[in-house]
Amino acid sequence: MSKYPISKDFRFVKLLTFPVMPWIAPIAQSTLGVLMHFNHSDKNVKVSKKKIDVGDAQINALFYEPVDCDEHAPLLVYFHGGAFSYKAAPYYFRLVKDYSVKAKCKVLMIDYRLAPKYKYPIPVYIY
Repeated sequence: MSKYPISKDFRFVKLLTFPVMPWIAPIAQSTLGVLMHFNHSDKNVKVSKKKIDVGDAQINALFYEPVDCDEHAPLLVYFHGGAFSYKAAPYYFRLVKDYSVKAKCKVLMIDYRLAPKYKYPIPVYIY
């Protein structure tokens, strides 16, 4: 019996999971981290790299701005779905670009600090 019992309706999910090996995260982090250094700009959106001061540290971010953007356009702060353990996958860069262009807003995509080195809430603490 597990610590948290699983409903009979969802027991099959347990069969689909596998243990996460400790060596997988560093490999995935370094591989995906390279993508933050590419130029993601195109004819519809200008993307620039930003550094956000956080106390005595800095967090990297990408700032997306549609080319036809109003100076007073709203800002969306976006935390990609990396579970605070993985860098952004290519899908998130395309998604954020679409948000920016179609919603006509500026988007700040945070490259948050990663677990296990930084434990929650440190990865998202940007004040």
